[in-house]
Amino acid sequence: MTHQIRPIDGNDLLKDVNCRINDLFAAGEDAKLLQCLDEETRRIKSAPTLDYAPVVHAHWDYYSGGIIRPHFRCSACSSPRYEHYAVNEFKYCPSCGARMDEEAR
Repeated sequence: MTHQIRPIDGNDLLKDVNCRINDLFAAGEDAKLLQCLDEETRRIKSAPTLDYAPVVHAHWDYYSGGIIRPHFRCSACSSPRYEHYAVNEFKYCPSCGARMDEEAR
């Protein structure tokens, strides 16, 4: 599932908003203060969006066999890998894209 995020500079936005609000408050400009807040809200809502997919963290689980020969499985999607070098070589699961940086349980 992807989400949409807005790539804004929060520090820059806060600095700008605080300066405008402080100036308007000091001048007793209540109507302009509300207008300022409305403008900043519109500015945030009109910022461009990006598609973002959360990072899934996983690890390789070892399965000793049974009916199937020994192999590793992704802890996120259970996709099997029969190559034993997979644990060291694959930094991401080739099937689901999970990042293989989680400690095995």
